[in-house]
Amino acid sequence: MSQQNFLKSTFHSIYVVFLIIFISSCASPSKPQKAPKQVSTKPIETKTESTKYDLDYFLNQAQATVGDDSIDNLLLAVNLLLTDSDFKKALWLANHVQSIAEQPQHIYQSQLYQAQSLLALGQIELSSQQLKNANETVKAHDLNHQISFYQLSYQVHSLQNNQVLALAAKLQLLATKSEPSEADVVSTWKDISELTNWQLAQLVKLNPPMIKGWSQLSGYARRFGGNQAQLRRYLRQWQTQHPDHTAQLISQSILEAEPLLPPSADNIAVLLPLTGNQKQAGLAAQHGILAALSAVPEKQVTFYDANTLDWSTLSTKLSENETDFIIGPLLRNNVKSFLEIPDLTIPSLLLNVLPEIDLKAHQVALSMRPEDEAVQAATVLSQQNYQHPIILVHQDSVSLRIANTFASEWQRQTGKLPEVAYFEKGTSMQDSLKNSLELKQSQDRVDDLNIRIKQTIKTDIRNRRDIDMIYIVGSPVQTKLLKPYIDVSISPFANVIPVYASSRSHSLRINPRDARDLNGLTFTEMPWLLASKQQNKALAKKAQQLFPKRSDSLQRIFAMGYDAFNVTDILYLMKAQPYVRHYGQTGILRLNDNNILTRSILWGRYQKTRVQEIVMDR
Repeated sequence: MSQQNFLKSTFHSIYVVFLIIFISSCASPSKPQKAPKQVSTKPIETKTESTKYDLDYFLNQAQATVGDDSIDNLLLAVNLLLTDSDFKKALWLANHVQSIAEQPQHIYQSQLYQAQSLLALGQIELSSQQLKNANETVKAHDLNHQISFYQLSYQVHSLQNNQVLALAAKLQLLATKSEPSEADVVSTWKDISELTNWQLAQLVKLNPPMIKGWSQLSGYARRFGGNQAQLRRYLRQWQTQHPDHTAQLISQSILEAEPLLPPSADNIAVLLPLTGNQKQAGLAAQHGILAALSAVPEKQVTFYDANTLDWSTLSTKLSENETDFIIGPLLRNNVKSFLEIPDLTIPSLLLNVLPEIDLKAHQVALSMRPEDEAVQAATVLSQQNYQHPIILVHQDSVSLRIANTFASEWQRQTGKLPEVAYFEKGTSMQDSLKNSLELKQSQDRVDDLNIRIKQTIKTDIRNRRDIDMIYIVGSPVQTKLLKPYIDVSISPFANVIPVYASSRSHSLRINPRDARDLNGLTFTEMPWLLASKQQNKALAKKAQQLFPKRSDSLQRIFAMGYDAFNVTDILYLMKAQPYVRHYGQTGILRLNDNNILTRSILWGRYQKTRVQEIVMDR
């Protein structure tokens, strides 16, 4: 044996003895047990053979053996500590075993044990990090994951409210079962149905087992769920394409289900501000509803001015008019007055969301909150491997809400809080950008060098290199000023920093010449304001002819009115079947457990003088 190996072996033996002495001093005395026939490291999902023996036995075995055999016994000791719910000792020992283990499978096992211990101790983020370490070990050494890895991943990601990663782990577990139970399959389908469209795209990107069949089935159910005859046709097509898929049970159950009969929604009352300061908003929503109504003229719609209504008599008036559905109100103060009516039980679709208000079973609200858009953007962009984003945000209340939501969601997804830089109008906008990119510091160093050598040197100002993504929250005018300045501020020696934005940065009123200044800017937007496959192009052309000067904000309210009317006939299906979606002009609408319609929106990008839809979720 070489001197190096001898020293290594001696150190290993001394270290093992130290571990054994420490753990033994903390262990409770117990009776000696017979030796096991076989010693092996096993998954932690169930009690292993080690549960038949006491801690002293495995510690003695670890001391009596060397190398891999010694590590095997120490890991079995960790497993026994976990079985006995002694999580602190298990964590301590697993951590030290990892520090002396040489075989990748031993390192991996100790990392899993650390993750399990941390999870039991309530250290969710640290447990998640250990699972990431274990996954890196598997990738680096071409190992196979244990079932316990997916079990722990499912638990940890569920506690972190990361539906996509939790479901990916769940699908891995499902694939390990030769005959999954009906309960497992139904539960998996329920989880997939509750994902937004952009979350489903992320799940597909992770490529868990059998995801192609699951995603295709979900896609058919989402798009055609509102048309049961059409859905049945696509389900039979899916069954032919995926004869051995686990989800055959789901497709067959949908096919065999009795068709749902929609409740009557032929006499609709619409409550909008048709006078006062917000009259234009009310009229925009009214025009959207009328545009949708033109396709179903048999329905009867009555408009009420929410600003002049007597809320105390509204219930009686609607009852007398035999109203069977209500759309509105639009303004928050009117929504508050509406919700305070005690005896109004007519099914309703509110056009605004009040915080901390629980909706009743017959009430649904359409959310147009910009914070929802920020959650989608942060989640999708955080999966693009950006490490050091910076948010440039204008200091107005709406922009700040969007930026704060984006930052919080980014931190939840990555564990890191992005840097935020604030700007005001005018020259301070460029000053904020200079400070954020550390351009001023670079210029100061150049100026100092010129003074020291007493001559002028031609130099390039260099931006800081750690920033790899910029997210702008501001108006179209502010973004048009910022984007070109960002482009010219990037050092010729540095990589181009991609720039993203919220829908607040996009406007239909930007002319082609100004659009050149925004070249490369990627942003989120509803289908109505983006030339896309989902946009109703014929209606968009007609609306432009009728209202050529309508602002972007009123365009969005028009689209909301249009979608609100069209979704009334499938709300009953959306409540009964979580997979049903409405592919509207404000986005892909989904009804969540709180009776709120949330949206999945699109991504667009400025390409020279035009804007085009792009796919960012895959």
